[in-house]
Amino acid sequence: MRTDFYTCAFTRDPDGGWTAVVLDLPGVVSEGETFAEAQSNISEALELDVEARRARPEAVPTPRPIADLMDDPDLAGELEGATLVQIAAPLPPPKSVPITMTIDDHLLANVDQLAKFLRVSRSSFFADAVRDKMESLTGKLSPYDIRVDSSAGEAIEARPISKRRTTKRRVVA
Repeated sequence: MRTDFYTCAFTRDPDGGWTAVVLDLPGVVSEGETFAEAQSNISEALELDVEARRARPEAVPTPRPIADLMDDPDLAGELEGATLVQIAAPLPPPKSVPITMTIDDHLLANVDQLAKFLRVSRSSFFADAVRDKMESLTGKLSPYDIRVDSSAGEAIEARPISKRRTTKRRVVA
């Protein structure tokens, strides 16, 4: 299961307690008497929001880096005096979808022969080949954590699951 980390802004209420807001998901807000309770409540609210978006089905927005959130003028009020915490949102694994593609008939015959030898389906063979290619271009990463920056053309941003650092590699096709 893939995990994304959403940045939440926690602010202390003047009358006591805490309010937490998920900055990339407008409307996902929670409260708690203590910081720990607010953190637990916002985690639950985040999980419920992601589940609801998936059920509609609606795309779940990709969380932005903290630096981008800090530069967003629309969030200035939310960020003032806030404590920022990244909250994990486990996302269900991607579902398989049918595709149509065109491929050289000789290449397809070789794929089928090799897939049969390996005792895998054609779809599994192609999915594994795509994962291998993505891994060779981006490092030892899950292909589900790769984001292509379309404005930069060849730049690929990849976030390893086990680390919170972002690495960028320039890929030339």
